[in-house]
This record gives sequence, structure tokens and C-alpha cells, in this order.
Amino acid sequence: MDKTPCISDFAHQRDNNYNLIRVVLALAVWLGHCFVFHRGGNTPVTEVTGAFAVNIFFAVSGFLIAKSVCLRASITAFCRARILRIYPAAIVLSLVVVFIIGPAVTSEEVASYFSNVKTYVFLIINSTLIILRNSLPGVFESNPISGVINGSLWTLPWEIRAYFIVGVLAFFVGIHKRISTFFFVSVILLEALYTQYPWSSKWYVEVALRFFSYFFMGVLLYKYRDAIALRLKYFVMSVLVMAVSYFFGIFELAALFFLPYAVFYLVYVPAWVIRHYSRLGDYSYGIYIYHSVVLQVLLYYYTSISLMLLIGLSFVVTMALAIASWHFIENPSLALKDRPLKILGCQL
Repeated sequence: MDKTPCISDFAHQRDNNYNLIRVVLALAVWLGHCFVFHRGGNTPVTEVTGAFAVNIFFAVSGFLIAKSVCLRASITAFCRARILRIYPAAIVLSLVVVFIIGPAVTSEEVASYFSNVKTYVFLIINSTLIILRNSLPGVFESNPISGVINGSLWTLPWEIRAYFIVGVLAFFVGIHKRISTFFFVSVILLEALYTQYPWSSKWYVEVALRFFSYFFMGVLLYKYRDAIALRLKYFVMSVLVMAVSYFFGIFELAALFFLPYAVFYLVYVPAWVIRHYSRLGDYSYGIYIYHSVVLQVLLYYYTSISLMLLIGLSFVVTMALAIASWHFIENPSLALKDRPLKILGCQL
């Protein structure tokens, strides 16, 4: 009898659907933001689709970060790999926004814009991605979503915090230790409880529990990859449970436990022609971080633009930027992660 394939049978192979899944998720966030930025506010549909996509992003990220900490020899190598993946494109974006887009669209005099300390605070803070500023002096003030520079970046500081937590646990405690598992499971159970009994009205409590719990679900899927079988019937069961749970008002609870499995089944099992997409590159990060700025620029210059034209134009521009970003910024930066690091002539 053939052995049922487990996650571990695929986890270290390059032939998978990660790039395709992440691009689909990034495009889901982009499409939702087309409606939000055009109409000047959120809708129940865009809130659900956006949260759904971001939740999956965090689960996938948790799995890959767990894999990264297990493969990296030191916390320095781990941090270097994360920095080279996230920061180069984000810093380039901040520079372009501050020095090109900002002065072109600000309602203030250009000299006043560049003499305002808030301009440089925005550049410095947003380049760190630890906390964010989302406005520049006089920029996009007349847009339907007034004054907002980038409506997507706010999730990145939370992802970096999740990296930090897992990195500290991995290198100072051990990701395979029971205490680490206890911590991950505790956060997930707190989120499960919160979905049914929201015991805090603070937005950051809801966000922290949701993002960290999905991230830690991804970590646990990697940790127990040898024991988790990838079978079609389990995938179908997961989808059915989530579909039925919607009608009982417990979709968020069901999705927390069943959505990550369904996603990783799609990442590793389906093959056919869709696997060829992985050869193109990972354009998801570029789509995710650039699209909001593209939408705001289009809405600034074309105040009466229709929703469908906004969708079409923003797709073309965002994809062009994402493709260029991957080939000229992100991928070359990633090529540096395994090279010896030299500081003052000393190899580290």
C-alpha cells in the first residue's frame, strides 16, 4: 500500500504553488481596495475578503518562518534573510512616495512640503516598518479616502512582530520544545475564544490575536509536518466544515482550525499546468505594498474615474511595478542572504 503523503514530503521541495497562492491573495486584497478607495469606505464584503486573504498570508508566513528558523544556523542568518526579503522594496517605496509622489500631489507649496519635519518622520518611520505613519503634508487630501498614503502596509509591523516572537523562541528556547508549543496553542485558543466571546473592544487586541494565531497555526503545521497527511478527503471536509459553519455563525472559529490545512493542501498537492507559474517569480509582495499608492495616485489625477476603469488601470500599473520590483529589487536582494557578511573587513 502506498504511503499517504504528508506535509513533510513536500515541505522542502521547490515545486509547489506558493507563488501562485500568494499572488491570488495579494490580488484579492488589491481588488477589495479598489472598491474601498473608490467609494471612500469599507463594505462588509471587502472587510471579509480582505481579512480572509490576510489571515492566509499569516498562516503561510508562519509555516515558512518556522522552516527558515529550523534551517538557519544562527539568529543572525535568520534576521538577515528576513530583512533582505521585506525591507529593500519597502524602503524604495518610501523614497519614491516622499521624494517623487509627495511633492507632485501635495496641496502645499513644494518648499513647505520639504521643510516640514513630518515629511522626514514619515520616511524614517515607514522605512523601519516597526510602526507606521500613513500621511504626508497635503498629500491625497481631496481623495475619497483622504490623506491615506498606503492602506496595505499596516499589517507588516504585525508580521515583523510575529517573526520576532518565533525567532526568539526558536533560538533561545527551541521551537520544538513543549513550552513553545504551549505558547502557540495558548494564543490560538485565546483567538478561538475571542471569535465567540470578544472580551475586549480594543482594536489591537483583535488584530494581535487574529494575526498571531494564524501565524502560529502555520508554525505548528510545519512543526508537525511528519504527522499531517495531505489527502483530498481531508481537504474537502475542511472546506465543507467552513461552509456549514457560516450558517451557524461560527465561520471565524472554523476557519482558524480548518483554513490553514486547506491552504497547504492547495500549495502542495495540485500540479498540472499551474505549477509553471512558479517559474515567473514571486510578485505578491510588490502587488501588496504598491497597489494602494497606485490607487490613490489614479484617484488624485482622475477624480471622476469609474470603478471598472480604476480596476483595469490599477491592475496594469501595479503588476508592472510588482514585476519590476521582483526582478530588480527583491530577487537581487534575496541573492545576498547566503553570501558572507563583511563588516569593517571582518567576515561574519
